[in-house]
Amino acid sequence: MAEILKVGAHKRYTFDELKKVFPPSLPHYKENETRIIKRFIELNILDGDYVFDFRLPYELSEREKLFSESEQRMMINLKSMRIDAVVKRHDEIWIIEVAKGLELSYTGKLLGYTHLYKELYRPAVPVKMGVVAVDDNSMARRALEQMGVKVWIVKP
Repeated sequence: MAEILKVGAHKRYTFDELKKVFPPSLPHYKENETRIIKRFIELNILDGDYVFDFRLPYELSEREKLFSESEQRMMINLKSMRIDAVVKRHDEIWIIEVAKGLELSYTGKLLGYTHLYKELYRPAVPVKMGVVAVDDNSMARRALEQMGVKVWIVKP
């Protein structure tokens, strides 16, 4: 396996911290995504420790290993995969995608992120997938749920 480099700070918030004072902005989140996840927290839907903008380690290719150190850092920052939120609970871990509308395109991202997370971190508890959205799409919902993705629709 290629060398794996950790990316990002992985700032962790407890559920209680988020309930008391939600951060005014989150890295990599658009303004509406911040409002959506904040509402999700306010509704007490999923307690646990939250890590927003969880960045999976990036494996430099053989060609990229020939780049200067600063160029390698830039490649790692640009190409690392970013999970909107990882929620750690005592008996499970959730990989969460946050979006305005429910789309089938989240399936590939969630399946890929979940597979890589399990491969890299080998958690002792089950890893589950979820999408938090404002706008529902019944066809996308049925397909996502059939593939094991939990869907939460939150209204502002």
